[in-house]
Amino acid sequence: MRHFSLVIILLVYSCIAMNAHSSSLQNNDWNSEMNDSIKRQKLTQRAHTLISYYINVASSLEQSPTIHFCESKKNEIINNLKIGQFKELPELSDILDDILSTLDDVKINEMDRELYLQVAQLKKKMQSTQALSNALSTPMSIFNIGSAGLNTVLTLARAGVDLAVAQQEHNIEMTQDIWNFDRNNIKEIDGLANEVFKAARKTASYNDNIDFSENAILRPDRADDYNKLLSETDSVEFVKRLEKNIQYKDVYDYYYHLGMGYVKLGDYATAKTHFSTFLKNYDNSIFLKEPKIGMVALTRLLHEQMDLSQKDAEHLINLMIGQGENQGHISDNDMAYLVASATYLNLAEKSKNNKYNIKAYECIDDGLSKMYRTGQSDVSLVAAVMGNLDNMKIADESLHRSVCRKILNKSQSLSVTEKTRLLFSLGSNDMGESLSKLFVLSKINDNIIFSLDKSRKNILPLDSISLYDVYVKGDTLEIAEYLKKSKGYTKKEIKEGLYRLNESNNKIKNAKDILTPPRFKYFFVKINPFRPEYCLIPGFSRDDYLLGGRYQDQMEETDLMVTDKGSTATVITEELIAILDYCCEKMSDLSNLEFTVNPKHLAYNEALEYYLKLKRSPIEDGIWNSLKEFGNWINPYGNPLDTKEEQDKDLEKYRAIMFKNFYTKQDNICFWGDNLVHKPSCEQFASNTPYIQVVIGKYEPTQIILTYTKEDLKLVSCQQGGNYHTFK
Repeated sequence: MRHFSLVIILLVYSCIAMNAHSSSLQNNDWNSEMNDSIKRQKLTQRAHTLISYYINVASSLEQSPTIHFCESKKNEIINNLKIGQFKELPELSDILDDILSTLDDVKINEMDRELYLQVAQLKKKMQSTQALSNALSTPMSIFNIGSAGLNTVLTLARAGVDLAVAQQEHNIEMTQDIWNFDRNNIKEIDGLANEVFKAARKTASYNDNIDFSENAILRPDRADDYNKLLSETDSVEFVKRLEKNIQYKDVYDYYYHLGMGYVKLGDYATAKTHFSTFLKNYDNSIFLKEPKIGMVALTRLLHEQMDLSQKDAEHLINLMIGQGENQGHISDNDMAYLVASATYLNLAEKSKNNKYNIKAYECIDDGLSKMYRTGQSDVSLVAAVMGNLDNMKIADESLHRSVCRKILNKSQSLSVTEKTRLLFSLGSNDMGESLSKLFVLSKINDNIIFSLDKSRKNILPLDSISLYDVYVKGDTLEIAEYLKKSKGYTKKEIKEGLYRLNESNNKIKNAKDILTPPRFKYFFVKINPFRPEYCLIPGFSRDDYLLGGRYQDQMEETDLMVTDKGSTATVITEELIAILDYCCEKMSDLSNLEFTVNPKHLAYNEALEYYLKLKRSPIEDGIWNSLKEFGNWINPYGNPLDTKEEQDKDLEKYRAIMFKNFYTKQDNICFWGDNLVHKPSCEQFASNTPYIQVVIGKYEPTQIILTYTKEDLKLVSCQQGGNYHTFK
């Protein structure tokens, strides 16, 4: 019985084992089928996306055959398209050679390239101007999530990411004429779409691992309609049309654009659902870097920041800008670094952990490095730094030094107030020397010249510079505002002056029209926005306009540099030489200002001096006879005095002169002038020593106050806000 029972038990275990094995085999088969299905699905999606991408390239090239488009798409294909994906899609590999060849062919005409550069530069300037005005008011607002600045940040970040935006930019006047290529190029472009479709048909016919969906592929006519739809500028209409045209729902970026449409309408909840759909479909991306993924991450951070977990927030930041050597999807976008920094600061506040503060400022540091490396604007990042200097120093002093020095050494957009603030924040040993080099006070005859270091191309805020004479008289200060001299000329005067210098120059065909409007702006700028006078642009340097100089591209665009017909060399025109000669000989720039002493202050003091002298003088014939010899010197306003009556008469004249040029009393300050933007105290000065004070800026927190001795123009101190530096 015992043996029988044992046999039964063994049989039971055997059956269980057999069933388990059988079940395991079934599960393995099921798992294998599932994996094959997922693999097939991903491969199909990738094939759909690639074919749609190819057709869209061909269609967009046909609509807008620009050199910029060709170069950007070629760069995208070579540097951003995943190579490994073609192993299972060989039919879609060969067509890339045709696409690249066509992109190269449309760049044959060199005239088109030069015309393109001219328009591209105008576009760049338009974007920079808009970005500058927005960025100056935006960077700090993003640190207050929920502010009105969010849409501005998002708009700036999306620039250059969406095709719709690019198409709108191409609708600049005359671009149709400029960017139409010759018939041979058109023939090449027309043929490309056919070749792409042949490759798609071949893939559909012979690749058994792909399940084709007709709606998932953008045929040429559908690509045109889809791109026109994306160009709709009215947000309501844009969303309505996308929702209505559901035939595009299988197109790889449909849900991205629909989500962004709802963001613009203020319906983020709906937008979020579409973003989720987009990301599910785009996990199998054909690109190494997909800007649209980065934009979704940025949008989520802007709108969900307060609700995101630490893990989710850091994941989204990684999608935007990456970590270390691994770059994110929009790592060349300054707004991405700002939003990442703001996110880390928010995490620091919630967790009370300083490591997130450090990460926040590391984002700014990385962003600055990226902008300088790629030659992009640093305006928004610098503005964020200026608003967080003290906090950055507390978080990590070494990082603070790195950021400050990087901006001081590489920024081309710093104002004088920003530069001074950075120097104070650094507090380095050479700060005094740096400030002394930056600000220069000199004297020509009786006029005072205030200038900035020209070698650094500093920008002088002309409308916010004031100069004052300061005299300490006991517990009272006498302050007299200097008068600012205008050193500019009108456009008409500049053009006429240039013509007079070159009217006999036979090498110049039309001396009257050398300074065309496109050329004028690269050399001259208004002294005051409300006046018609111009002077040289800030930091003018002749070398900037020569070969290899800062403005070479602009000189080529305006035909002041041309390609030598006998060679491929670029040469400087006689017109450019003439303009530069005129600028150097006849014009002044914004790096220096000239001031004259206040005539009311002089007249008052002169009249007071004579008044007191006459008041103390007794009326005796001997004295007045001696005064008669020097009458005009002693009394320029009247004749030598002989009687009490005449003395009273001239004293009254002096009183009238003093009354006419009388000061304004402000506390313990006697002031001559129109505007006292800074009120010093007596404690700041040594008694009986006259000073000159230069005040830069109108607002106390950023205002720079420079104090010089009047006698030898030696810099005594520099003050900005609560920062103060005394020179030895």
